[in-house]
Amino acid sequence: MNKRTILMSIALAAVFVPVLAFAQTKDLNFAASKIGALISTATKIVYGLAFLAFFWGLAMYLFKAGDDDKKKGIQIIITSIIVIFVMTSIFGIVKVLQATFGADDNTVNDIQIPGIQMR
Repeated sequence: MNKRTILMSIALAAVFVPVLAFAQTKDLNFAASKIGALISTATKIVYGLAFLAFFWGLAMYLFKAGDDDKKKGIQIIITSIIVIFVMTSIFGIVKVLQATFGADDNTVNDIQIPGIQMR
């Protein structure tokens, strides 16, 4: 194993082991809602970075005099537009599937997880 694989394994363990341990003592719905909130926050950050990259490429295209810089600016603009389009499309498809199958955002709290009663 190389050094990068070991570091990635340690990072993943540091992120997921507390969540799994917390899920054993608390409600699994709570853990699922926390993971959902984390994904929602990460999505907003990626959207913001994509828009920032778009405007960065636009500024490179408009203000740089060199031909190579203009080409790089156009590449950044096109890539960021593709990323924004793909993310918005996936978000739309997920919303359509949620509406089709009745999986609303509030239904996570209605899931009953089987458990064992301890005295």
